[in-house]
Amino acid sequence: MNKNIIIKSIAALTILTSVTGVGTTMVEGIQQTAKAEHNVKLIKNTNVAPYNGIVSIGSGTGFIVGKNTIVTNKHVVAGMEIGAHIIAHPNGEYNNGGFYKVKKIVRYAGKEDIAILHVEDKAVHPKK
Repeated sequence: MNKNIIIKSIAALTILTSVTGVGTTMVEGIQQTAKAEHNVKLIKNTNVAPYNGIVSIGSGTGFIVGKNTIVTNKHVVAGMEIGAHIIAHPNGEYNNGGFYKVKKIVRYAGKEDIAILHVEDKAVHPKK
């Protein structure tokens, strides 16, 4: 009879331990989600930096990710050389945000289809 009590006690303890662990994990997940919601910011005007980040590169596009830094696909810049021009399109519309001269091209090696462009600070041709 002592064996049955010991086996039942171990089984009950195992169940309680596993249920308690699941409950704690679920509570921690909820708390993390609640914290993240406080960091949400409403974007009211996409015509100002850093949200006006679309550029035209030949027949492709790129996205501004930092000061004078654009991420695009490697196949988009396959034939591009330093000194080429790209066109900025604020707010994703086809309006002239200026022509910018490419000063550095970083094509990632391997299968990844990604490239980074660095452009001059000032537009070659001002906005019209």
